[in-house]
Amino acid sequence: MHPPDRLFHAELGTTPARWVERVRLDRAQQLLLEGHTITAAAYRRGLGSDESVP
Repeated sequence: MHPPDRLFHAELGTTPARWVERVRLDRAQQLLLEGHTITAAAYRRGLGSDESVP
């Protein structure tokens, strides 16, 4: 792990990549709660496809 990644992990308890994924999933979940389709929520949050949404 590179030094900036270590600092990030020490502060937030996760890697930068996992943090970004969590933020995208949280935002996609909000879109789903607002009535958007899974495909639209995945696309709008940069998840690539609806298969990326657990």
